[in-house]
Amino acid sequence: MSKPVTEYTFVDRGVINSQYYEGCGVVASGYWDDVAYGIGSTPLEAANDALECLAQNDWDVDNIVIPDDIKNNDPEHLDDMKDEMCDLWYHVEVYVKENENE
Repeated sequence: MSKPVTEYTFVDRGVINSQYYEGCGVVASGYWDDVAYGIGSTPLEAANDALECLAQNDWDVDNIVIPDDIKNNDPEHLDDMKDEMCDLWYHVEVYVKENENE
């Protein structure tokens, strides 16, 4: 049985060269139970990648709603930048909590 998500938040890190992405974690937060990050050609693709990672870690992501500012952000300039610098991707992190009372 998947772990229920009672609270979540998305963090759009924007376009980053993957080798310079600083990473993310929950140890120092003392609040979130898990985090996953995704990469993609658009913020929506990156968010879906992060949700897939959470699902693979046994989280029930069916009720997580991707925010409109991520869902509707479809910039056209990333492909132009990729011609000049080949390893640029959108990075989105999703933090989840199982029990909001803790």
